[in-house]
Amino acid sequence: MFLELSLFSADMDEGYPGNLNVVVLYTFNEENVLSINYKATTDKKTVINLTNHSYFNLGGYGSGDIMSHKLWLDADKITETDSDLIPTGKELDIAGTAFDFKVEKLIGKDIDADDINIKNGQGYDHNYVLNTNGEVKLFATLTDTKTGRVMKAYTNQPCVQIYAGNCINPTDPPFKNGIKQVKRCGICFETQHAPDAPNNPLFVSCELKPGELYNYTTVFKFE
Repeated sequence: MFLELSLFSADMDEGYPGNLNVVVLYTFNEENVLSINYKATTDKKTVINLTNHSYFNLGGYGSGDIMSHKLWLDADKITETDSDLIPTGKELDIAGTAFDFKVEKLIGKDIDADDINIKNGQGYDHNYVLNTNGEVKLFATLTDTKTGRVMKAYTNQPCVQIYAGNCINPTDPPFKNGIKQVKRCGICFETQHAPDAPNNPLFVSCELKPGELYNYTTVFKFE
């Protein structure tokens, strides 16, 4: 089954140049694969960086936090940010640090590590630079150690923002059916170009020109 959504954003809508046509196609098949494809064209040079902010908890609805989930992530660097989480324009090597998921580990293992970048984000809320090559490839595996459920994530985007729900507030209104919100009850995989790329020439450009096709796909496979 599929759902196709489209949007026309007129020239200078919210300050962005160009008449932008966007189509997002969601597909879900009998093999439990959810695919999201983004396409866009413009008639003037502009910038575009679309993503999805779904939360995942493989324990199931109302099962608590995701600290006992294991994560493998194919990234060697993160985008450095300041105390307000604004990119500085630099990338940080993360081998051996709290941010390193090249060897699968529990999300809860280092999420409160004594690291200034962890503290600034109140946990994981950082842009990871993926080892992608422009093709849709596996970049992350998420495993719930309690249920054994696994989610494999694929993309052709150069980066992913990992957000572990650090700011979800238990005092906020409950979820559906009265389920109480719990801090870190879900994790987001926001595939994207690096935040603030238009202002940082060292980042992969998110510029779209007339005649070009913005065409990116993210896939979540559940096992």
